Amino acid sequence: MHRGNQMAGFTIVEVLLVVFIVGLSTTIVVMNLPEGPARLEAAVSDVERSIGDLEDRAVTTGVLHGLQLHSDRFEVATRVEGEWSIDRRLGYDLDPDLLFVIDRRRPSEDLMPDIIFDPSGIPSSGTITIADGAERTQIRFGADAEDRPRR
Repeated sequence: MHRGNQMAGFTIVEVLLVVFIVGLSTTIVVMNLPEGPARLEAAVSDVERSIGDLEDRAVTTGVLHGLQLHSDRFEVATRVEGEWSIDRRLGYDLDPDLLFVIDRRRPSEDLMPDIIFDPSGIPSSGTITIADGAERTQIRFGADAEDRPRR
């Protein structure tokens, strides 16, 4: 009996089956990986970075700066000639599903910002709370911020 004409190897069906199984396994693994930082953590990081930039801006310009909080954004105000004015180039808009939780100790129609940064970059005491549904994270300022990491 002569077996020289038979070739060893895999059929195309076997190769395609292995490729399908590997692809299916990869899909399952990728679907179960963590998504990276949650929206809330990413927003807190962005807000802290914006606040750090505002502290630096107050120092470099020698002008009072402030944060005026709204439920979905904050605006940056500067003190010019005794008046607070909103700087339209600066500010931060939250993701649509997130909110700033505002706990004001003064009327909201007051034009004075919620957090003020003096020309040395030191902010007034205060807290910003960012909420994603029931989950909340606070960013503390001034004397309230003993444990707040500095850049």
